[in-house]
Amino acid sequence: MCMSNDCCCPVFIPGPRGPQGPQGPTGATGPQGPTGATGPQGPAGPAFNTFGSFYNPLEQIITTGIPVALTTTITANNLALAGSSIVIPITGTYLIGYGVNTVPNAVAGNNIFIAVNAVGIVGTERALSVAAGTSGTTIVFLTAGNIVTLMPTAAGATISAIGSPTAFLNITRIA
Repeated sequence: MCMSNDCCCPVFIPGPRGPQGPQGPTGATGPQGPTGATGPQGPAGPAFNTFGSFYNPLEQIITTGIPVALTTTITANNLALAGSSIVIPITGTYLIGYGVNTVPNAVAGNNIFIAVNAVGIVGTERALSVAAGTSGTTIVFLTAGNIVTLMPTAAGATISAIGSPTAFLNITRIA
């Protein structure tokens, strides 16, 4: 029986906790955060600024063991003609392009090739032609001080100057 000022409410004692319910759906993606600070500048890359393009505009007679004559520089940086040779100033990997114009008196066995320190580079030998210019390209590792030449295997063959230079040699350091 309840008295006038006394609470007659029943007293509740909590029961045990129930199992956890399933995870709800993922909420919407929030706005993008601010850009982080700029990182430090990386080291400078290598400077591959060694190149040269050389040629000879005049008719010439070539002979085995004597470099094909190169007389004129088109453009160059860190390379220069030394006679008809190029002295490599920096060790690295180089792209070499080379060629000669037609050789009206070419015979079987007449060739050109790239030589380093007077030794032919395997795979660079190209046959001379009476009908068309002869050219090639190679990639080779060279050491500072190496001497690069365009060499012939011919006995008194004449390279024509009609229509284009008699010979050219382009060298570019690529690595």
